[in-house]
Amino acid sequence: MADLRLQQPNRRRRGTGSIVVRKGVYYGKWRVADGKQVMRRLGPVRPRGTRDGLTQTQAEAELRRVMGEPQKGLAPDDRKTLAEVAEAHLAAKENAGLKRSTARGYRSVIEAHLIPFFGDRRVDRITEAMIAAFDKHLRDQGLKPQTRRNILGLLGAMLATAKKKGWVSENPASELEKPRKGRSDTDVELRYLTLEEVEAVLRAIPDDRLGRVEGVLILAAAMTGMRRGELLGLRWKDVDWTARKIRIVRTYVGGKEDTPKSDSSRRAVPLANRLAAELERLSEASPYHADDDPVFTHPSGTGVPLDGSAVSKAFKRALRRAGVRSVRFHDLRHTFGTMMAGNPRVSMWTLQAWLGHSDPATTAIYAHFAPSEHEAEWVEEVFARASGTAREAPRPSPSTW
Repeated sequence: MADLRLQQPNRRRRGTGSIVVRKGVYYGKWRVADGKQVMRRLGPVRPRGTRDGLTQTQAEAELRRVMGEPQKGLAPDDRKTLAEVAEAHLAAKENAGLKRSTARGYRSVIEAHLIPFFGDRRVDRITEAMIAAFDKHLRDQGLKPQTRRNILGLLGAMLATAKKKGWVSENPASELEKPRKGRSDTDVELRYLTLEEVEAVLRAIPDDRLGRVEGVLILAAAMTGMRRGELLGLRWKDVDWTARKIRIVRTYVGGKEDTPKSDSSRRAVPLANRLAAELERLSEASPYHADDDPVFTHPSGTGVPLDGSAVSKAFKRALRRAGVRSVRFHDLRHTFGTMMAGNPRVSMWTLQAWLGHSDPATTAIYAHFAPSEHEAEWVEEVFARASGTAREAPRPSPSTW
């Protein structure tokens, strides 16, 4: 392996800067008149025996050259806080097509984690050491490695926006060692309701006009696997009674209508007889039953979809009344996934299409619930032979291989 020289900082007298090596690249560090630390890339390290890259002497010369260049000071208008950078970053991403639901998730992370830690500190004063301390803070809070990676990734993207706009000279998050990935999603225990628990929750919904709307909404979530925003974005024209399908072509998140989160999310799901009957009764009772009217709207409202937060709270109240363990509204989607995976006639490919997953690995979290044909008998046959109690096991048909 080629020897990369100068792996530790080259310390000199104060004011002359220093050189560090990171991932085979020389960087120069020094402080300017106002005390701000500057870090500039000097060039790749030259491995011994080659002519590519910089020698230590050349890196020293390059450091003296860049230190002699006039440093760009930030005008008062360019001294942004992290909160201001966050707004600029989200605005740019939304303008480029970022989904509103994704932007809401980013904003939630910013308000819950980034702003409380960094406060009103100027973004050009945020250092790599501060970001490392922030990661330790997240770890001390018990956040999983993948969650920390996501938060640090958002911070790095925000600082990249700040660099692009000239608010920082370098992105201090670019060289940070990210947390190693933890267990994959397939190892995480799913939360879902049994069919008996779903029925108990439905019985606990108040028997009034609004309760009847909420009850059909909860039933639809459990029997279709649709996301909350997809259910609220549903219009009567999307319910195909003849084909026995519900077509998902829009979502309703944060009081605004949007398109589905991905191409695979634009899909059709089966409309079972029970749900079809409940939807038909809801249509007959609702004052809003025109083709373009929302399916799930307040019976005494203005014809707009129900509020997503209010729907989740109503679901939580029904869980408590029914004496059912606490789960999220989104776990009704997992209820559908686990129940369908347990049906031997539903393949993982079919379930992936119904749930709108773009990656088969996402659907694989339900694979443990799929029935296995003859596998237990095969294991039994082997161990029965060893104990001398072998008995004939059913042979698999060629179609099971």
